[in-house]
Amino acid sequence: MGPKEKKIRLYKSEIERVLNSWAFIPETQEWNIKLAETLAWLNNFKPSEIEYAIKIIENIQYFDDNRIRSIVSKLSGKISSILGDEIEKSLFFPLGTSSASSGAMFLYQYRKELKLSEANFKQDSFENYLNSNVSIVFFDDIIGSGNQATKFFNNYLNNKIVKCYYFSLFGLEKGISYIEKNAKFKMVIVGEEITDEEMAFTDNSEVFNKEEKEIIKPICEKYGKLLYKDYPLGYDDTQALIVFPHNTPNNTLPIIWASNDNEASIVEKQWSPLWNRKKLINSNTKISKKNTLILDVLFIEITELFDKMDKYFHHRNNISIKIKYEQGADFHSYTIKSFNNMIYLKIARNVFFNLDGSILIWLYKNRSITEEASFNAVVKQNFTTRELEVFNFGLFFNRREIEINYKSAQDFFKDVLNTITILIK
Repeated sequence: MGPKEKKIRLYKSEIERVLNSWAFIPETQEWNIKLAETLAWLNNFKPSEIEYAIKIIENIQYFDDNRIRSIVSKLSGKISSILGDEIEKSLFFPLGTSSASSGAMFLYQYRKELKLSEANFKQDSFENYLNSNVSIVFFDDIIGSGNQATKFFNNYLNNKIVKCYYFSLFGLEKGISYIEKNAKFKMVIVGEEITDEEMAFTDNSEVFNKEEKEIIKPICEKYGKLLYKDYPLGYDDTQALIVFPHNTPNNTLPIIWASNDNEASIVEKQWSPLWNRKKLINSNTKISKKNTLILDVLFIEITELFDKMDKYFHHRNNISIKIKYEQGADFHSYTIKSFNNMIYLKIARNVFFNLDGSILIWLYKNRSITEEASFNAVVKQNFTTRELEVFNFGLFFNRREIEINYKSAQDFFKDVLNTITILIK
């Protein structure tokens, strides 16, 4: 055993404690994957640097799905209060010109909370409404340095008739201040403000003590210069330690997210990311906004049905079962147990092909692949007809068809549950 492996083993309990704080459940597939990613990340460092790498991961702020949903709900209440009767004719867009803007994935959740129709969430460009007598609300996930939102306002919204509001789930203290001084949004509202004290190496940071900061900052700068040359401590030197389930902002220290999959330059240094940052789509790429938004819509629609499946078994089938629910950043899983059998079902966002509007499905009987029940499939929804197309990569309930169609998510849900009912007895 080499010195690096020996050093990492010394921190086994600290690593497990961190994974728990990130809401990973021990002995699950997701726990094992994240543990492997964490160990691979620690192996980026020299043996003498391992203890300081551990201190970095102990101070990462991970905002899970439940917390984000809570913030969306809180911001929705503020929007309703601010807009009042105007809300019915107000329009809502993600901040930016690209259909893959980071705020886009939350539009469905906002629409659900605000109880508004699709007419308020237009599929065309915000530029078509800038000279209208309406209010436009722009959404984002995080305000970092504030440069992006300020440039966006001054390039597209300045001196327009429309009233423009800017709502973000999170905002760095300096970035919020910068926007308020340099852009003229009617209001800038954040769900949670992240102060300078929560940044890694600011003068008034409460993250590391003085001695730790003097050692850890040079380590982050050394590798950061190889990974994200212009901004070794995060975009515009923001020095954040923030991670979301759906992505990692480039304001976060690059040593946490840099990889071949994003804008980091790792030609000079091969690097295994701890929390990978998904590559942003070029704004010139022709992608339908409908397809980018429907991914989250379909995932939510399907998981909301299966989250209530215990009622189905109780009221319609009179079967004695127990259902264990697990939820992670991009998945819901269900372990359904009867006296004789166990069914394992997992539904996940298709983060591997995240613009094709699909989700992934796994189903096993007794945690194994059998002729009776096993399938790995991609489920895609037609935005116009709402029909589902299931592309089968295994066995779909003992069927070998390559493609199976359903008229609705409800029909798919019923078919899955009817089959589980037979298999679980």
